[in-house]
Amino acid sequence: MEHWYLIPRTTLVEPVPEIKYEDEIDKLSDELGPRYDDWPRPDPSPIDADLLPATVPGYKPPFRVLPYGVRPSLSRRDTTNLRRLARGLPPHFALGTFSVIFS
Repeated sequence: MEHWYLIPRTTLVEPVPEIKYEDEIDKLSDELGPRYDDWPRPDPSPIDADLLPATVPGYKPPFRVLPYGVRPSLSRRDTTNLRRLARGLPPHFALGTFSVIFS
């Protein structure tokens, strides 16, 4: 659906193409790893954590320095706010069965 808009000085501006959120998540998930085959909900299906490698060669966790005066832990209020925010989010991004722990 293309529209051309006329700006007051009679300059034609080409519209920016629409970006679909679902398509972007699908592309990102394809790059991260194998997808969960038996996912009962609609797409996008999450990453299957059981098929991911146990370690990624050459990966180092990022070194983060906190600004001066910032405590390295969350307060009760911050924790509560994050929990309330997380209620509306999908439950998992990568699903696994913890087969490594119990085997």
